[in-house]
Amino acid sequence: MASKTLAAPFIRHVTTRGYAQAAPAVKRDLRVQSAVLPNKTFVAALDNGSPVTRVTIAFKAGSRFEPQGDLGLAHVLRSAAGLTTKNASSFIISRKLSQIGASVSASGDREFVYYTLETTQDNLQAALDLLNNIVSNQEFRPWELNDNVPRLKFDLAALPPQIRAVDLLHKAAYRRGLGNSLFIAPKRIGQVSSESMQHFAGQCLTPSRCAVTIIGDTQEKAALIAQNLQLPSGGDGKAEASTYYSGELRKEMGGDLAHVALAVQGAPAGSPQSLALSIAAKALGNGPVTKWGADNSPLSKAIGNIGPFAAAGFNVSYSDNGLFGVILSVPKDEANAVSIDSLITICMTCE
Repeated sequence: MASKTLAAPFIRHVTTRGYAQAAPAVKRDLRVQSAVLPNKTFVAALDNGSPVTRVTIAFKAGSRFEPQGDLGLAHVLRSAAGLTTKNASSFIISRKLSQIGASVSASGDREFVYYTLETTQDNLQAALDLLNNIVSNQEFRPWELNDNVPRLKFDLAALPPQIRAVDLLHKAAYRRGLGNSLFIAPKRIGQVSSESMQHFAGQCLTPSRCAVTIIGDTQEKAALIAQNLQLPSGGDGKAEASTYYSGELRKEMGGDLAHVALAVQGAPAGSPQSLALSIAAKALGNGPVTKWGADNSPLSKAIGNIGPFAAAGFNVSYSDNGLFGVILSVPKDEANAVSIDSLITICMTCE
């Protein structure tokens, strides 16, 4: 019996796709527009003509602003994004976002918490109303915080060991402030109260600690978004300067590999030294360029042939300080020798 494999008119499909509408020309003169509003909110915009608009609202509410007696609030704040607000339940928020094809995510670092919206131009206004509701009207209901405990446990369980090493590195370098962990301690899970979260949000989610950026629309739109936020008045967000102390921390983990983070004091963000150190971190090495390829970086050459290992340079800069170093994953029996060689390489790079 004859095969019907070629019965489908596959050539016709190709021809049909050939008549698709051409993409609009990309704007050549792209400039970032920025301004500071009277309420001290910073706004910036880049109108690149994209059909997808991205809006990020950032607050100075990172882990360095946590009170020493109540650590972990920033992690809970990120995890609680999208829970019930004064105007809508978490189910309604999720359903409305799904109906218009939009997404909202929360992320953060040691200085900032970011709420990011991605949506199409046609549904921008409806999505912005939902984003405003998520950011401005959080309630942190106690039973919802209890229901959020499994998510916090999953966040900790899913952490790669390299991230844990860098987190401990900050603790060893700064003690407090920038030394505060990005993640809540396991013993603190379920212990954060609704009152603590409301107080922390009331102190940190304020206009003077806020920045609004938009990609795919104008600066006027960014300013309108910032003005529509219903935020309480508060402080200017100045944090106590974090002093670099240096030090060493260890955490016993199972397995055949040791994960080591080494660093020296870096430079604050925005300084020429910070830019130079960022380039130096890439020059140190970031693993093979191709899969199964050889790593010929200076860091790899300094480590030598010890079996399976991974090494990469990194540079992190904050408003008043920074760290420059390397992260290693090496056989545990070789960790001491490799750490010494890597430290020598860091010192030679900084000279």
